[in-house]
Amino acid sequence: MNSRKAMLQAKAEKQFSAFMGVENPNEFIQPSRGYSGISGAVNQNANLKPIIINITNTDENNELYAPIFGENAEPAVPFNGVADYKGVVAAASKGLIIEVVDDTLKSLRKRTATRPFTVIGARYTFGDSAQLNLDWVIEKKEGSNLMRDNYLPSIDQELSNLISDKMETKRFQASVDDNTTIYFKIGKAINATTPRRVQIVLFVGAQTNLSDALKGKSVISVYESNR
Repeated sequence: MNSRKAMLQAKAEKQFSAFMGVENPNEFIQPSRGYSGISGAVNQNANLKPIIINITNTDENNELYAPIFGENAEPAVPFNGVADYKGVVAAASKGLIIEVVDDTLKSLRKRTATRPFTVIGARYTFGDSAQLNLDWVIEKKEGSNLMRDNYLPSIDQELSNLISDKMETKRFQASVDDNTTIYFKIGKAINATTPRRVQIVLFVGAQTNLSDALKGKSVISVYESNR
């Protein structure tokens, strides 16, 4: 039983490793490939909820990176003297507060170990141009290699967009497992009494449930949105 689970997990990870940059999940997930022994391995049009993250920076002196996911890396949230991954130290009793709607940051991290998934876009409420010009970083560890990919949201903002504090993009994509961390750089608080707040919504395109493989259920869920 354990060997079968290991085999299925290896196949799932192999398919997910090829996802980065693919806009249509069906291009790499096929019921007949890699899961021929499992009935209904792919569940089309699944109800995959987006991940909604609210981040607040109460530190008026420091721009700080908010770590999301990172189950194996366990990155610290910069707050009250704790440094972010770039080494910037949050002021005493100040820093980042990360809230996941209908979930917790800890639970979200654990989810990536058994239910790796793909991100196929994002909606970003950034507030002002200063925040929009701050980068996001996708960090993934593969063996002894640590790879980082930077993304700048301002490049994808439509010039015709009349909403000055929000944007939506399908170009931000990533495969997320327990070796993946996404860092969002958050600007300084507006002042000592007014924090900076942003919201990031990540749209989930496909999700693998490794534990369901042993139960003969759908292993991969694919969400096809009309956004």
